[in-house]
Amino acid sequence: MIVAIPLTLLAGLSVMNILAAGHYFLTLLAAPFVWLPPSISPYSLPSSILKKEWPPLFDGPLEAISVRDFWSHRWHALFRRTFLINGGVPGSAVGGYLGGLINSIFPPARENASMRRTGMRLGGVIGVFFASGVMHDLGAWGVGKGTEFRSITGYFLLQGVAVVLEETLGLTGVGKPKAKADKASASEPTANGNDVVTHEMENHRSPSGLYRYFMKLWTFVWVVLPATFMLDAWLRRGVTCVIIVPHSLSPARALIRVWNDFAYTS
Repeated sequence: MIVAIPLTLLAGLSVMNILAAGHYFLTLLAAPFVWLPPSISPYSLPSSILKKEWPPLFDGPLEAISVRDFWSHRWHALFRRTFLINGGVPGSAVGGYLGGLINSIFPPARENASMRRTGMRLGGVIGVFFASGVMHDLGAWGVGKGTEFRSITGYFLLQGVAVVLEETLGLTGVGKPKAKADKASASEPTANGNDVVTHEMENHRSPSGLYRYFMKLWTFVWVVLPATFMLDAWLRRGVTCVIIVPHSLSPARALIRVWNDFAYTS
């Protein structure tokens, strides 16, 4: 475990930087003139608008102070709608149905204490993370060495449990964004997605430094430690050996070849 933790952190940072590099590269191709100075390009945009119109994929994952903060605001949002539609909506329906059954058997003491609403919320959260886990599991299956539901999908289900536990314990009131890009979806369960990737954080309460350190440790324990088992499953199934960019199209390898030709043939 002592060796697995730093390896898992390095793997996560590698994934983050690879995705971010690809995103920045595509941004330069899609908007080649907006980031140039006004003296050069008439389409130049101020940095504040540029960051809003072309936001980065990540917003400091290492600064997360809750599991929900990590997945909802800090990690990338590439598959948010996919997970919401294919996992959150069905999960919310199942949770609402089960909550309705509980209400019919045990009527709530208070009018607003509806188990159906609670079930919809919890089912939506778990459903989103379940969809995320299945997608990552299918990625491992695509390598040709099978899947490992317990380690891969199980990891993401555990993240859903952590988010639900945080809500139950009242640990979700720290580090929420001031402004949302989509107000209608602000209350929807999310995983691997966020409303605004680059956002201003505000504290709904003023936690002490000790409390923030505790929440960072809490997030680390839930997000990183279980990820060691998922990384182990990926390594055993060869996921990390997949070649995403063919060597013949790799810019770095092309530069190395040019350097070698220049250095050793001159």
